[in-house]
Amino acid sequence: EQVLAYVAGNYRYLVDFLSARLPAAGVFPLEGTYLAWLDFRALGFSDDELKERILRRARVWLDDGPMFGTGGRGFQRLNLACPRATLAEALERMARALS
Repeated sequence: EQVLAYVAGNYRYLVDFLSARLPAAGVFPLEGTYLAWLDFRALGFSDDELKERILRRARVWLDDGPMFGTGGRGFQRLNLACPRATLAEALERMARALS
């Protein structure tokens, strides 16, 4: 129960962070998992540019949406089962790389 509560807290942190720092990005509600589905389509980057900015510039490894099929274009998947400090650092790096 403590792990589930911690992951739920990380999800709330993610939602609040995106709202404040990357309001054009969206996140889907969790569906019984620790993986968040992030929607970056409104930022206007191609999938290659989005991957380059997140992986190369921010130095954060996410799962590229296109690996899940054509419906995944513009999306990335983020693992929330990590220390909050790790999540915060990754989000800060991503915010800088996507701004």
